[in-house]
Amino acid sequence: MSDIYAKINELLLKLQRHNVTIIKVKSLIIGFINKLSLYKNNMVRKDFSLFPCLSNILVKDENIAVCYKHLESLIVDMKLRFKDVENIHIPDWVINPFSADPTNAPSHIQEILIDLQASLEAKHSFEHSTLEEFWIKISSTNTFQRLWIEIRLLIMAFPTSYLMEKGFSAVSQMLTKQRNRLYICQQGDLRLYLSKLEPNIIKLCQDHQPQGSHK
Repeated sequence: MSDIYAKINELLLKLQRHNVTIIKVKSLIIGFINKLSLYKNNMVRKDFSLFPCLSNILVKDENIAVCYKHLESLIVDMKLRFKDVENIHIPDWVINPFSADPTNAPSHIQEILIDLQASLEAKHSFEHSTLEEFWIKISSTNTFQRLWIEIRLLIMAFPTSYLMEKGFSAVSQMLTKQRNRLYICQQGDLRLYLSKLEPNIIKLCQDHQPQGSHK
């Protein structure tokens, strides 16, 4: 059980990040379910190399059968709980628009996808950016904006409650007895606290209009 919990905890840590998208969540969940099938098959062969704690003790045959049933139940439970995630359709042209066949894309974006594949600048951006960064850059161009409209929910939707939970934690840290009248939503303090962006203090000071008496 400790080995399984360690692997589940590893999965949860991967899901609790700022840049997690539905695409990444589906990959992580399907990958974990496939790993559970591997663990189950290894259990039958008495191969405990993937279970550090279990490999250090003498395991009886009846205990192996119990572990096998637990893994089998966990697979069924994971497939049931994440059925909606597994059923999410992610087109090939979203993952790699430069190797995908444009004819497999919806007809109203096939020409735009061909233009994207012919763009050397877009290809360079794809090779030197993450998938999320690439599509966000595409969203700012008028030529390929239609592609972004098709897939923006896959990039922007919150697939986990991590950011919401982090927001609650931030509020509890910012609102104290000494600062109980702090309007964190109206003044943007909460957004600044949760954002990874670093403000350009020098530029802000330069743009700020000083008082006339201090000139």
